[in-house]
Amino acid sequence: MIKPLEITAFFDGSPGHEKQTRGILAALAARTVITVAEQRVARKGLPAAARDWISCYLAIRTRPAQPDQGRGERLLLGTGSRTHPAMIACRRPGDRLVTCMSPARCFLDGFDLCLIPEHDRPTARDNILVTIGPPGTGKDRGRHQRDRGLILVGGADAGSHRWNSPALISRIGRLLKSDGSMSWTISSSPRTPHECEVRLASLAAGREGVSFHAFAETHPGWIEERYDECAVAWVTADSVSMIFEALTAGCKVGILPVDWKKPENKFQRCIDLLAAQQRVVTWEKWKECEGKGQLQWPTGPPLEEAERCAGEILRRWWPERLR
Repeated sequence: MIKPLEITAFFDGSPGHEKQTRGILAALAARTVITVAEQRVARKGLPAAARDWISCYLAIRTRPAQPDQGRGERLLLGTGSRTHPAMIACRRPGDRLVTCMSPARCFLDGFDLCLIPEHDRPTARDNILVTIGPPGTGKDRGRHQRDRGLILVGGADAGSHRWNSPALISRIGRLLKSDGSMSWTISSSPRTPHECEVRLASLAAGREGVSFHAFAETHPGWIEERYDECAVAWVTADSVSMIFEALTAGCKVGILPVDWKKPENKFQRCIDLLAAQQRVVTWEKWKECEGKGQLQWPTGPPLEEAERCAGEILRRWWPERLR
C-alpha cells in the first residue's frame, strides 16, 4: 500500500485564501492518499511581523542549494503572504513549498512552486505555474437549471473603484426585465454598502421569481449551492474571486461593470483576458444583443485549476501518485 503524502496546510484566516488551499487539497486527495496537518497563522503586530520577514529572508539566502527535481518528503501548502514566513520557518530538508498567489520578489527563491494567475503577469521561471485564475473548491456537478440565474454584487473598495449603487441597480433591473422566464437570486457580499443592500431588497420586493439575500443572512456553503443550481451568473467586475468560482462551477458568467479609478488595473486586465478567451460575456456585449435573443454564451468546459495545480505538484515530485 502506498504511504500517504504528508501535507502541512497553512491558513491565514482569509476565506478566499482558504478556498484556494482547500481546493488543491481536495484535488490531491482525489488522486492519491494524503494526510493533512493544519496550521493557523495569526496576524501579528508590525514589530513581530518585521522580525518574521527578516528571518524569512535570511533563511532563504542561507539555505543550501537543493536540486530542482527529485522526490519531496513533505508538502507545505499555503495561500497569502502572511503564510509565507510560517511556511519557510517550518521547512525541513526535502520539504516542498507551494504557494498560491505571487510572493514578494525577494522571496520567490524560497518556494519550489508558485501558482500565479496570468492577470498578475508573472515572469517566466521554473518555479512558477501560470494559472487562468485562482484554484478553488468548486466543480461542475451538472445540476444547473436553465431557468435559474444568479446576480452577485461586490462592493466598495476605495483603492480600486468608485461605487455607484444607482447605476448598478439600473443594470440589474434591465437584466431582470430582459427575460421574464428566469428566476433570479440576488446576493450581496461583505463589502456591499448597506444602502446598496436596501436598494437591492427593494428591487426584488414584489417581483415574481426574484429574491434578495444579504450576505450576512446566508449560511456557509450557501453560495456554492447557488452556483450548482443556477445556469447563469452575473457578477460585478470587482469580485474576481466570485467570477472564477462561478466559472469553475460551470455557470455561464456575465460581468457587471464598475467605475475603475484606473482603467488599467489587474482586475480589468483579468476580465479582458477572460473575454478574449471567450469565457465570459461583458456588459457591452450583452447590450448589443439585448432583446434580440442573439446572445451567444461561451460553451467551453468549466475551469479546473485546482485539479491542474494538483497534477503539476504530483508530476514534479511524486509522479508515481498520478492517476
